[in-house]
Parts: sequence; C-alpha cells; structure tokens
Amino acid sequence: VDTTACMGANTSAPLPEYEEVQASLFPRDAGLAVQLDDGRRIGYMCYGAPLDTAQSHVLLFHGTPGSRFFCPEGTHAADMDVCLVVLERPGFGLSDPKENRTIKDWADDVREIVDKLHIRRFGVIAYSAGGPYGLAVAHDLGEWTDADGNRRLLGVSIVSSVAPSGVPDVTTNMPYVFRLAYFLSSYLPSLLYPIVKYSGGQYLSNPVFTGRDDWTKHHASDQEYYKTPAVEKLFLISALEMYSRQQWTTEAYEYTLWNRPWGFDLHDIRAPVCVWQGTVDQGCTLPMGRHIAATVPHARLEVGENKGHLMFFDVWEDALRFAAA
Repeated sequence: VDTTACMGANTSAPLPEYEEVQASLFPRDAGLAVQLDDGRRIGYMCYGAPLDTAQSHVLLFHGTPGSRFFCPEGTHAADMDVCLVVLERPGFGLSDPKENRTIKDWADDVREIVDKLHIRRFGVIAYSAGGPYGLAVAHDLGEWTDADGNRRLLGVSIVSSVAPSGVPDVTTNMPYVFRLAYFLSSYLPSLLYPIVKYSGGQYLSNPVFTGRDDWTKHHASDQEYYKTPAVEKLFLISALEMYSRQQWTTEAYEYTLWNRPWGFDLHDIRAPVCVWQGTVDQGCTLPMGRHIAATVPHARLEVGENKGHLMFFDVWEDALRFAAA
C-alpha cells in the first residue's frame, strides 16, 4: 500500500519508520501484575523512582486505547523522587476483564492495589478516557485516612477528561466523527464493537499511518504535536499492546460507560482536584473541563489557550507536582 497516497493523513513527507513500533513486537511481556482478592490480576508498570524507596507515589490512568506503556518520557518523576505507577484497567493489557464493571468499581480496585503494593499515600493523574476513573477515586477515596489520620489520597490531576452525560454544549467544536461516536455510545452501542475492531486491525496493519490518520480528526495544533517522535511512539506502543491482545471489546465497552450514570456525584468529591483543559480540544471539549471544575467542590481549573487534547504533555510536570504534593 502506498501510504503517501492515502487520504486523511497529512503525507507531504514520508512517514517515519520506528524500529520499536511494529505489530510483530507485540504483545510485550514487560510489566507486572498484582492479584486482587477476587482472583483478578491488574497489570502495571513503574517509572521514575523505585516503588519500594520512592518518597512519593502517583498512579497514572491512561486513555483509550491505552496500556501500561503510556507514560511521558522525561526525568521529572525520578528528579522529584516520585514512583509513577501506570495501572491498566480491567481488560486492558495484562489486566483481567471484569464483567459488567462500572466506572465507580475502579475505586475499589485502586484501594486494594495501593495496599497490596504497600503504598501509604498517593496521588493520581487521569488523562482523557482515564479521567472518569480519576474522579471515581477522588470521590470514594478522598477521605480515606491512615492510622494517624492522614489522608492517603494527596491530589488528583484531571487532564483533558471526558465529563458525565448531560453537560450543556458538550459537542461544541467536535468534528462529525466524534459527535457520531458520542451518539453511538448513548443510543447504538452495539455498533461500536465492529468499528473499534476494524480500527484496531488497521493499527496492527499499518500503525504509523493509522495513528496519523486518526489525529487528522483533531485540531491542527494536536496534529502537529502528535508528530513529535516521542509522543507518536508513546501512543502507538500503548495502542499496539492493547490491540495485539485483541482487546476491542474492552475499548468498545469503555465508550458505552461514559454516557451511563457514573454511580457517584461530582458534588460529593472531597479530594483536592485540579482540572487542565485546552480551549481547542475537539475530543474532550472545553465545556467538559469547565463542568468538572465547576461541579467538584474547590476544584482548580487551568485553561490552556489554543491548546488541544495533547496539552497533557505541556502540563505534565505541573500535573505531577499537584498529584504528588
């Protein structure tokens, strides 16, 4: 296939060839798993300072598609003596699926995980489709204390997150394909599986082209940012890990959860929360971020002017500091 002639992606220059981004190299064995009391395993990967000796611990909740390999490059965590633990939700990567799971269920898993990993106090960074799960943890574990009465959850950084259904103007600035997906997740969820399976197959066949073609649906600033090699490889490696395991059911199911009741009220969150949101994000739109920040008591809102969905990388260090504080 002559990918330079295919429609959709900006192909004015030859596509890069990344040695580590080949479907034949996936799935990968790297990573660990913690076994929960019900027998399920949750996969994870640690970055930065060592888990056993780090001064602080921050859990990172990836987007969708995603896996334990989604962690920005850099030395910020190690320099801050922070261990970053990227957790895979049920059905992603090394994690066993959980039938009929809800967004709120994730908080119970996290409570058990941090105890089993001997993490006393921790923060959370939740990005994109991981955002609802970060808010669930903020809700359920926000007042969880240790034996000395200290809060165990330090702070929750929510970056470019999905919001609950019913937010006014939620599809503002969304291109047609995103509005369609949002509609299907609410009214015709059975159609999501074949779409996701087809997309996953495309990633396995031609990951670089497919990734770039997907990002043509986002704002121009995101399209250019995505071409940064470190960013592009991060998304592709994370997605290939999931798709090589044929976990399309997990991805499709996650989309259906967004527009169902989340099982908790944002008004009842008591954990420290900071929301980062770009003004030109066409996937998780500005009204979503504003709604979350306005509804969670005492939440802070940081708006990135002319920033899109990938402002995550611009605010990474600030989000890490807030979660670890």
